[in-house]
Amino acid sequence: MSLEYIDKAHPDWGDAQWIEPLLSIMLDGVSGIADYECRQLLRDRYFREAPIFPPGSDVPMDAIDQIPFMIDFAASVDVASAAAWLRAAWL
Repeated sequence: MSLEYIDKAHPDWGDAQWIEPLLSIMLDGVSGIADYECRQLLRDRYFREAPIFPPGSDVPMDAIDQIPFMIDFAASVDVASAAAWLRAAWL
């Protein structure tokens, strides 16, 4: 998970400029909380595979034109450790 922060060089933003970074921070926080709760409840039966897009590649949630990029990216992710964990923990 990438860390999101608000650059202190822009403290005088208006409401519109604050919305996007604040939403990112809130959504990342929700994801972090869910990860923490799953780790606490499932212990060694929990594994999270969370690949991060390369730096500079921003894919908005409604960017259907980015589907080929996301398919290629997903195909390039090494899931061997996740598959080994699934076999060991759940099969």
